[in-house]
Amino acid sequence: MKIALRDYYRAFNQHSNWFRNNLIYPNELEKYEQRLIDEWKHAFAVI
Repeated sequence: MKIALRDYYRAFNQHSNWFRNNLIYPNELEKYEQRLIDEWKHAFAVI
């Protein structure tokens, strides 16, 4: 659980940095998150 929380906070901070520095737009972030979720689902399906 601690590792999951740490990873969540790291991802949240990274997203915040991207927005503050205008490196990504909100709609791009949504697409990225959906792609990431899909990739992880495929990876866990193999396991």
